[in-house]
Amino acid sequence: MARNQWRAMQETVAGLTQALENVVQAGNQAAAARNKAGFLEMFCGKYFSERVKEKKAAEFAALKQKGMFMAEYEAQFARLAVYAPHLVGKERLKANRFMDGLRPMFIEKLGPHNIQTYT
Repeated sequence: MARNQWRAMQETVAGLTQALENVVQAGNQAAAARNKAGFLEMFCGKYFSERVKEKKAAEFAALKQKGMFMAEYEAQFARLAVYAPHLVGKERLKANRFMDGLRPMFIEKLGPHNIQTYT
């Protein structure tokens, strides 16, 4: 009986350790994304003309997945989002914009989950 309790305690500790590692990893990924987005916004602001930025922002606003694979769409979305901070300034706006550009079959499947974040 004591052995079973000990095993149960070990499994609980292992589960909590894994959960904590997942939280730390998610936090690190979020911080890296924020740092990258900040750098890209600063870089684009310094080295691209207003005309180019406006054109890229319009390209972002019109972005749809269409025939792209999901990874391609996500890469395009991330690349162009830095030109349109007014459209993706908050996580919820960014998630909504991403969802709106998906193919209808994905929107139907993901829509009911009420996704609030992009990351």
